[in-house]
Amino acid sequence: MVAHALRSGYRRAAWATAGMVLGDVLYLPTVLAGLAYIAETFSLLLIAIKWAGVAYLCWLACRFWTSREGLNIDE
Repeated sequence: MVAHALRSGYRRAAWATAGMVLGDVLYLPTVLAGLAYIAETFSLLLIAIKWAGVAYLCWLACRFWTSREGLNIDE
């Protein structure tokens, strides 16, 4: 905005700032409403994805604990 104000003047920079603020004010509630709709509609799928992630992390932990290779901390 500073560069825009220096190049085009204060009035145009103020309008550009107002446009950015208005865009942000409209964007955030729209995104939140969309994410809330997705969470509400696909709640069972999201729970399944969460538990698949838990199972994957448990599998990784078991693989790490049973690994014969040690950690190289000296490097």
